[in-house]
Amino acid sequence: METDYIKLVEELRAVILQCYADIILLETFDKLSDIEKGSSFIEFHLSYIVKMDLALNVYKICIDKNKSANTIPKLVNCVNRDFKDDKMFEPIKKNKMDKLLENELKEMRSTFIAHLDINHNNKSIQINSIKTVVMNAKEDYNKVCDCDKLPLLKGYRINDKELYMIKYEVSLGFGIMLAKIK
Repeated sequence: METDYIKLVEELRAVILQCYADIILLETFDKLSDIEKGSSFIEFHLSYIVKMDLALNVYKICIDKNKSANTIPKLVNCVNRDFKDDKMFEPIKKNKMDKLLENELKEMRSTFIAHLDINHNNKSIQINSIKTVVMNAKEDYNKVCDCDKLPLLKGYRINDKELYMIKYEVSLGFGIMLAKIK
């Protein structure tokens, strides 16, 4: 049974880390001066691509209700279901997503990201709100990896050192990329 979880965890891990990299890119981009960013078209285009990627990935791992979707809530529910009869198992408690933010992400995904609905209303979501969702998703994901009933998953845990390295590499890489463009 534990090996069934590995593929699910590997996929979710990759997307969580991608979301974190997107957040770091956006935060780094916001710190640059107008001169460092280049033209307003480039600024808009790069931030647009990263924001859409981030919003879609958060939707995929936290909200998607498709029965075949691999999401953090489904993973937690699956672990809780598989071990519910074990007296030594303490069910994993999930972080709750703000309903307003969840509804905004759903609307963005269905009217703007996945489709170019002519009636979309250009919703925008603050990066700090999305960052909170991503960090809560990471926390819930790590709770599954820390489950005593699934010891093989401990090696898939996302730790602070790994997040620091992503922050360092994304920030450095972005700076190098900007320097080469000029």
